[in-house]
Amino acid sequence: MIVASHTAESMVPSSGREHGSPATATASLLAAPILLAAAVIATVVDDAAVAVGPLDRVAFWWLVVAPLILLTPGAAALTWQATGRRELASRLIAGLSLAIGLGFEVILALTVTQIGCTPVHDPLQAAAPMLPIAVAAGVAFGLAGIVGMVSVGVGGRGLVVALRTIVAAAIGLTLFGLAAIFVFAATFAGMSCAAPQ
Repeated sequence: MIVASHTAESMVPSSGREHGSPATATASLLAAPILLAAAVIATVVDDAAVAVGPLDRVAFWWLVVAPLILLTPGAAALTWQATGRRELASRLIAGLSLAIGLGFEVILALTVTQIGCTPVHDPLQAAAPMLPIAVAAGVAFGLAGIVGMVSVGVGGRGLVVALRTIVAAAIGLTLFGLAAIFVFAATFAGMSCAAPQ
């Protein structure tokens, strides 16, 4: 019985059964939401300012905002390693994906002033046309989080798993984010008021 129990335990990915203290688990749960919130705040600051300290707006976005965004899905996936609960990490990734999609939908609905040649006077007018962009953004984050979960599930210990997961999820977010940008470009191109050439 002891041998059988030990064998069954050894088949569980190490990332799922070796986890830290309750404080570490709590910090892991908060890390991704804090990174995402920081990215949003930094974006607002970047949008409102001509320059942030010695950095112009473009440099600030690439040096501050982009890294925060790229770190977020990997940090969410690492919740599995820190807590030993895969479903908790999955729910966190799903929740953040939903928040990102809703955030895009609300922001675009509130800021779009024209669809095609028709002025937008009510955010509800822009809600449906902007939905593909919001869905693409949320799905891109979710898929990047899944890439991170796969990395954690492979197993390993400590820093190696963390670095591998952060890098894998960041690469995934970059690739899936490019696909979302194509959706963004196609959506707005289809709404152009310019006369066909």
